[in-house]
Amino acid sequence: MWGTGPATAMLSGRPGRRFTRSGDPGQNAGMPVLRSFGAPPPAGVACRPRRGAYAVIRGEGGRVAAVNDDGRVYLPGGGSQEHETPEETLVREVAEELGRHVDDLRPLGEAEQYFHSHNDGCWYRMHATLFTARLRGEPFEPREFETEWLAPARVAPRFFYECHEWAVALAEKGGPQG
Repeated sequence: MWGTGPATAMLSGRPGRRFTRSGDPGQNAGMPVLRSFGAPPPAGVACRPRRGAYAVIRGEGGRVAAVNDDGRVYLPGGGSQEHETPEETLVREVAEELGRHVDDLRPLGEAEQYFHSHNDGCWYRMHATLFTARLRGEPFEPREFETEWLAPARVAPRFFYECHEWAVALAEKGGPQG
């Protein structure tokens, strides 16, 4: 649990706001893994665990913010650092990738995503914590990518991770209970 400091201010827009979620997926009893996506690796091939946090961020006309990394499209967010909560991960990753602050984070769901990384030469089993969020303020430098805004067209797949498509669908329905 965390409460004060720059990361809290960037996340909530006001110092002192507390979150009760842990960076350990096993302690997030309020938001269980809802779905599993992707094919597990072939038999006998190990999967590395990875934690990540991503957000569905809406813009004008219902467009969805995305990151395009060499033709692979992702929701803004990324991998968690050790002892980092999902909220802290999302704040840091959006700042690094898009040069923007986020606020109004709302839990959307959790998913397990299997994928093979050609860059790392291994398989991952990612535990993704998914949120809805809003961008706040103007873009700042440095940033890794320009924000790509995807039309709300129902043409799939748009994202490299299947769980990102699922997250957008959940957000369109108003969340996990929608």
